[in-house]
Amino acid sequence: MTASTLIEPSPADDSPVRLLWGTGVLVGNVDLDGIVRPGLTAADAPGAGGASCQEIAADEVLDDPRRLAALFAEAMDAAAGRERTAGAVDVTVQVWEAGHGVPAEARPTAWAGWCYLAATPAPAARESGCLALADPRPASDQTAMPGLPWGRAILARPARGVMVVAPGWLTTSVVPVENGQRLIVAIAASAR
Repeated sequence: MTASTLIEPSPADDSPVRLLWGTGVLVGNVDLDGIVRPGLTAADAPGAGGASCQEIAADEVLDDPRRLAALFAEAMDAAAGRERTAGAVDVTVQVWEAGHGVPAEARPTAWAGWCYLAATPAPAARESGCLALADPRPASDQTAMPGLPWGRAILARPARGVMVVAPGWLTTSVVPVENGQRLIVAIAASAR
């Protein structure tokens, strides 16, 4: 992974706020060369003009699905703060088009991940097609606290190679995709 950032809170020692657990979220860019079919664009996605969200066979857009699964597993281990455990990761590929949006939901898995494989450039609304993560814990109240990253959503804007990995219990949503926008997204779930 390149240019990745692990968001893990660490309050100052003299802070009255005590962090009892960290929430590892990894947001970064991965090199998809050799994984995604060369020259793949969002316009090339199978099923154009169909439903706003379609699942497609991974081998239609990926040259090396196992390598992508390995990148997700590596990112999940990094976000969890552990050495490589080589756990299995299930990966599906979806095409998102105008109107697709997902309300806040948690995933029934220890770790979840998303990677934008291709995206149409520059949507009119900057947030269109973004993946948003928020902390659902009652104590967070969506209020910013010193030393904690929560109280505001983490937004991952759609661009080729943007990868997000987070615990499955965090709520995630997809900001509705606008007219003319098209995204190819790999979605991963840890099988641990």
